[in-house]
Amino acid sequence: MENLTETGSVLVDEKISVKPIRRLSDWLPEGHDSEFMNEGASWTLCVPMLRDKKALKDPLEKMSSTQKTELAEELGLEGPGDFNVYRQENFWRKFQVTIDRNGRILNLSDPYDYVIYRVLLCNTEYIAPSFAMRNMKQTYKFALEHEKDRLKDEITTVNKKEKSYLALSKMSSSREMMANYMWAHYLQVRTAQRPPIDAPIDWLYKEIGKIIDYDADLFLSVAEDDSYVYKVLIMKALNIGALARSGDTYKFPGANRPIGTVDQMVNYLQDDRHQEDLLKLKTQIEIAEKQTLNSEIGKVSKTILTDFATSPVTSEKGPGIILPEDVKDVQEQIGDTDDKNPESDKPDDKPPPLDIE
Repeated sequence: MENLTETGSVLVDEKISVKPIRRLSDWLPEGHDSEFMNEGASWTLCVPMLRDKKALKDPLEKMSSTQKTELAEELGLEGPGDFNVYRQENFWRKFQVTIDRNGRILNLSDPYDYVIYRVLLCNTEYIAPSFAMRNMKQTYKFALEHEKDRLKDEITTVNKKEKSYLALSKMSSSREMMANYMWAHYLQVRTAQRPPIDAPIDWLYKEIGKIIDYDADLFLSVAEDDSYVYKVLIMKALNIGALARSGDTYKFPGANRPIGTVDQMVNYLQDDRHQEDLLKLKTQIEIAEKQTLNSEIGKVSKTILTDFATSPVTSEKGPGIILPEDVKDVQEQIGDTDDKNPESDKPDDKPPPLDIE
């Protein structure tokens, strides 16, 4: 909760937007009615309990007695004692805040809106204290956007988007670089869309662009992470079964104890004492990727042979017919093309050697 000045009027001429936080989903299309909250649904919040559950949190914490007295008068209460959270009956006991899918606007010069604002600030599990911090917790449902900070935040967002798209431009020529980014993003953002193993380059480019538009801060936090390379490695190792995950912990298959969280796994792989395990993971990934590549090449070759066999060509057995013994010749022809020198078909400009007796 932010610190408030203990002098001056508690009510100020300022507006705050309570904005819904819409996250990218891996199972709902963008713009779907259930992407955030269904039409007609609402979210109700009250003053949360303290950790020891002996009382409610104090929404007016750090306010002076003068300010509490002023606010009590504005609300028509008997006095500031009504705000005392340790009283069995107090102002906050049945106080509720309802927000629908569109959020709401709070005017801090209005005493009722002001106490709503203070109650929202208490709900640190569900309400982000600023729009810039909306992705700091996956549990955040709404974010508070201060009107006075909006222009500054918008300029900052434009600058970060520009920086993000420059980074995307550099990686856009490489499918592997974009795929690595998507895997690192998926590892760090639990609600992110899982990228397909064989995702085409256009799909990767489009999805990374959506991440940037959604939150450039998030894009940069993943792309500029010092442990980015290790997190990509961890995700690839998970895909081929070289690492196992249970909840938020990671371990080597067959190991008795997990290494720990993703950050602990990164620290483990960075440790000089565990370079043998790091090299083993890299080798397993390389082998798996080569096997995948050979498999894809095999599929392409099979498709070529099938198309050739069903095409209207003439074999020794008759027009439009390719028998098994002919396929061998086709395979040999396909294999020959890899080693054939394109220059070999050109006529030899050199004269034949002289036959000197």
